Amino acid sequence: MTNADKIESLHRLPWYSVDLPVKVKDGKGMIHADERRMLYTLARDYYSGAGRIVDGGAFFGTSSLSLGFGLKDRDYRKEPVIDAFDCFIIDEYSVKHYSKPAGWFRKKIKAGDNMRFIYERNIAPVAEYITIHEGDLLKAPWKSGPIEILFSDISKSWQLNDHIIKNWIAALIPETGILIQQDQVQEYHVWVAITMEILSDYFEVIDYTPYSSMVYRLKSEIPAQLLEKCMSANVTKDEMEHYYLRFLERFRRVGMGRYTGWHLGMVEAGLAVTYGLHIGDLDKARHTLRQCEEKFRHIPDTMCRCAAIWDTIGRG
Repeated sequence: MTNADKIESLHRLPWYSVDLPVKVKDGKGMIHADERRMLYTLARDYYSGAGRIVDGGAFFGTSSLSLGFGLKDRDYRKEPVIDAFDCFIIDEYSVKHYSKPAGWFRKKIKAGDNMRFIYERNIAPVAEYITIHEGDLLKAPWKSGPIEILFSDISKSWQLNDHIIKNWIAALIPETGILIQQDQVQEYHVWVAITMEILSDYFEVIDYTPYSSMVYRLKSEIPAQLLEKCMSANVTKDEMEHYYLRFLERFRRVGMGRYTGWHLGMVEAGLAVTYGLHIGDLDKARHTLRQCEEKFRHIPDTMCRCAAIWDTIGRG
């Protein structure tokens, strides 16, 4: 299959019609079934072996499992082409939301515990395809060459986003490299949306795969000076507003506008976060939140997210 054929196949979004292997479907983890289908399909049908596969933010292992089974089901040679990164430390939120149903962990878990044992248990059927990198990502510079598929679910701060740009995005293979930004649509991770808008001339939007993955193809090599422009220290407050608003308009068009409701609610709430927590304009943040509440008043998920933002910025 030529590169042109592979790229054309992406536009058909083949993962939505894929039946997942039972072990991937039933794997214990956080990502949605459609995201599992997408990762499985990319590894099974798209990956050429020209570069590495990076699973950034592997945690419980469902993303690694999906990618690994994609390789396994195509009889890919047994070698560790997937690099999985995580500190594997569970926080209070995850203890609260993922310690049930009972039996997941097989022992009592508290915030601060290391969860690598869960990861290793989950990926056991495909472990031969995976190299595990445990620890602080900021202390792990990328030295393993070109990247063909990058699943980024670890961009939880401006600092981590800077590291991902310098190390992973810079290593993506032009024309065929795939970037999945799993944090982009979540309202608190606005730096991801801002980054991808700065780089928008170099990436093609392939899909928004629920629950929160934006899927991109790198069209051409990104100039080093533009990657440097994406660094948090180089993005002005005016640019934060400009680029986040541009992403909001782009997301409204994704899938011919079919993603409304709570999907769009997360992105709209992110504008209030941009104003309130990053630009420092609380008046704009509060005005945006009121508009968001009015627009999504019948969407419980969005209303809960707005309430949490109010708790952070205050009602004034």
